[in-house]
Amino acid sequence: MGFVLPHTLRFFRIPVTYKRALITSVVLLLIGIGLQFDKNYNCLERRNLLYPIYGIVYLFLYKVSDNFIQKKKGRHMYYLTIRYIKDEESNNSTAIENLIQLINYIITFGLSYYGSMMIISMIYNSCS
Repeated sequence: MGFVLPHTLRFFRIPVTYKRALITSVVLLLIGIGLQFDKNYNCLERRNLLYPIYGIVYLFLYKVSDNFIQKKKGRHMYYLTIRYIKDEESNNSTAIENLIQLINYIITFGLSYYGSMMIISMIYNSCS
């Protein structure tokens, strides 16, 4: 998933776009869970089938942090500043917003990666 391009956070503010992204992630996760029962996949491929967890976790954390900033600041969360992309909104982002977004990325990657490894290891004893 990498770092989300800052302007995509504007798209997630639109409820229809957010819901479509969430539904797509859930459907892909269900397909991945269904394919777990195919015996032709090795452990690495089975873990890769659970990658839609990244999207679900990120979207959930984004919504929680956006709601937090809305209560705290009365506006949507502004995004991180990138060296080559600067506009008025990114210049007005606060340190708490930057910290929340960094924590969202770390939790998304760490929790999803190690969580999928644990799930696969628990289901299939031969995987480690």
